Order: sequence, then structure tokens, then C-alpha cells
Amino acid sequence: VEEVMDKYWWFFTFVSNSMIFILVGILLVHLDVEWKPLIPVILLSIPIVIIGRFVSVYPVFWLLNRFEIEDEVPKNWQFILSWGALRWAIAIMLVLLIPENIVIKGWEYTTSVQDILLSMTIAIVLFSIFVKTLSLGPLIKKLGLDTLDDIETLQLLFEKIILLENSLKRIDYIRAEKYIDEEEGNILKKEYQEEYDTTKEKLNAFLTQKWAKSWPLLKRIFSLYALAIERKALLRLFKRSEVDEKTFKKIISRIRVQIERIETGKWRIQSTKYIQVEKNKIQYFSEYILQFLEARLGNVEQQYYEMRTLHMIIEKALEALKEISHSEVMSQFPELQEVIDEYQAF
Repeated sequence: VEEVMDKYWWFFTFVSNSMIFILVGILLVHLDVEWKPLIPVILLSIPIVIIGRFVSVYPVFWLLNRFEIEDEVPKNWQFILSWGALRWAIAIMLVLLIPENIVIKGWEYTTSVQDILLSMTIAIVLFSIFVKTLSLGPLIKKLGLDTLDDIETLQLLFEKIILLENSLKRIDYIRAEKYIDEEEGNILKKEYQEEYDTTKEKLNAFLTQKWAKSWPLLKRIFSLYALAIERKALLRLFKRSEVDEKTFKKIISRIRVQIERIETGKWRIQSTKYIQVEKNKIQYFSEYILQFLEARLGNVEQQYYEMRTLHMIIEKALEALKEISHSEVMSQFPELQEVIDEYQAF
């Protein structure tokens, strides 16, 4: 369901954007205005709109960061949010809602108010398309938003090593079974082995360079890996109709919150009760009442399904962790064994 809905909304967004582009073209062709007198007004309106966007973004995030309502949003992200205002469909729709025969006292122009505002709006839209859109990529690179942080770099290196090790084992298997020619197998093995050795060197260099920062991140990375396996196993069970929708939503919500906590530097929690407290106090209270009623009514069957599902996905995560613990690279990290012990105890 999730995959289908993602594809549906992606297609719906594509169709909507296409229709808006067609609408802008039609409006631009049929606008009965003299553009020359409007040039100074348009040139003035573009910076005003940009300033208005910055004014609407920066104070809000200053308050959020000040009172720590959410995780702090860096200045470079705030700048991109201010500059990247590309949702201009609403502006066009609002202008089109203005009556064509609207009268303003002292209006001496032959062109209607709606046409003037529509001309300015379309000019700002064209500026957004040809200036803002094309400048977003270079700005993101200049502000360093396309670079990976330490935990993402370690994740990438670890996952690449796991994939390459599995690929090398697979190559050995297909060579032993004579599924490919010996010479081709040797070439393939050499390519993957070189890539594996290069990735190992990058990992060792990273750990050596950022020793103090790297070790606290290792347990978080292995926990994220296990949670990703849990999520994948849960989705597979749901697709096979082995888990009902209520149990699926409850557990997938827990996994998402756990991932978010670890990615933001907090440690994972064991009880879903505390997850609801962090998300919403009202939601926690309602969940508490429901849990109380379920306990009174003896909803043993639902509890059984939930615990059975948790057991199945945790088993899958534990299997995956034990599998990578046999890796030449991963076996050197005691943090991996700590995560395995936690899952085993649970």
C-alpha cells in the first residue's frame, strides 16, 4: 500500500505540475497588457517577494531553535528554505480568484487590476523557474549540504563492505558451480576484490583520522542497521498478510521513532509508551486509556499478534547482525557484539 501510494502521489504531482506549466503558458499568451511600463514594477516586486520569503522563514526557525521545540535547524538549511520557494501554483490561483471587474479608487490604467497582478505573478514565477531552480544545485554544494556527515560516511562504508563481501562470496559460489567461465570469474573477482580493498582502506583512514568521534558512532550505526532489517522484515510480513494493519502501524511507528532518535544523537528506547510521550501528550493519554481498556477487556489476541510479530522481526535482525559479525572487518568492533547482546536479551 505504501509503495502504491508513493507512486500515485508522485504521478499526481507530475501531472499537476505539467498542467500548471501549461496554464502559465496560456495565461502568458492571452495577457492583454503593455509589458514595457510594468518592467520597473516587476523588477521591484521580485526582491520584495524574496525578502518576504526570508522574513517568513528566519524568525520562525529562530524561535524554534531558541526554545528548542525541535532539533536545531542550521543556518544553511534556513537559507535554502528561504531561497527555494518554488511552490508558485497557489499564487497564480489566488490572483485568478480576484474578480476581473474589481474597482479601485483612483485607478487610472486601462489594464485591469487582475491583469496587472497576474503579470507580476507570472514574472516572479518565471524568475523562480529560470533563476532560483537553476541556482539551487550550486548553492547546495557551496553551503555543503550535499556532503555526508560522520555517521552517514561510516554507514556508507560499512554497508559497502557488507555488500562487497556478499558479492565476493557469491562470485566464489558461481565459479565453483561453473556458472561462468573461469577467466571471466577471475576478472570479476579481481574487480570486486580491488573495490573491497579500497573501501577497507577508506574505512581505516576515516577511523584513524576521526578516532575520538568514530567510536561513539559505531553502536549507533549497528543499531540503525538492525532497525533497517526490522523494518524490511515487518514490511515483508505485512505484504504476505501475516500481520494485521493495526499491529503493522503500531510497530512501524515504533521503528521510525527509534531510527529518528538514533540519527539525532539520542539513544533508542524500549517502551512504546515513552515514544508517545515525546510525540504528543494528548496522543499518549489516549493511548494509555486504550491500553487500560484493552487490558480490562482482555484483548489477549491482539497482544499475542504484536509480540509474535516483534519476535519474528527481531529474529531477522539478530540473524543479520550475527551474519555480519563473521565479517573480517566487522568482527573487530566490540560495539557490534554489544548490539547483538541487547537483541539477544530482548
